[in-house]
Amino acid sequence: SLLRDEKGDPNVVIAVVEDMTPQHRTEDALHEIQAEQFQLMEAFPEMVRLTGPAGEPEYVNERWRTFTNADPGHEPFGGLALIHPEDRERAAESFATALGTERPDEVEYRMRRADGNYRWVLTRAQPITGAMGEVAHWFVTSMDIHERKVAENLLRRTEKLAAAGRLAATVAHEINNPLEAVGNLLYLALHEEGLPPL
Repeated sequence: SLLRDEKGDPNVVIAVVEDMTPQHRTEDALHEIQAEQFQLMEAFPEMVRLTGPAGEPEYVNERWRTFTNADPGHEPFGGLALIHPEDRERAAESFATALGTERPDEVEYRMRRADGNYRWVLTRAQPITGAMGEVAHWFVTSMDIHERKVAENLLRRTEKLAAAGRLAATVAHEINNPLEAVGNLLYLALHEEGLPPL
């Protein structure tokens, strides 16, 4: 600040010097923590999204961008448009329940990949609470489980075929026993000498 004398001429300059190092250290530490968090999210083997409290997208990792080749937009949890039409309503209800109850969520659905094909993914959403206990963010991961789902469906079909085969064998056995008895009696009747005409 410039102080003037009675005539209005500059007389004294008052300067206050404040050491801002602690504040800058805190800011630098916060930036480092954020950078480490983003590196960690990029290191995850799954697709990772960080959303706001209402599910609005804040961050998606490179795996998510590569898998979908889409802009996360403003839809909750990365966009329902990427979800297979047959799974969309169920996934939306699951997400809405998670947002309403502020509880973790887990749901499987088919998600459109960058090449246009749908693949099964397992999506988990975990609320991250703020200092006052409110949901500040959602940490959402999606893992490609397509091969597992295909194997499960193949196993389910194989089990159904095996069950049908066992049922057919049981029915055949139940029919075969009386027919075998009739066949044996006919054989004896035709080949045994000394029996009266039958």
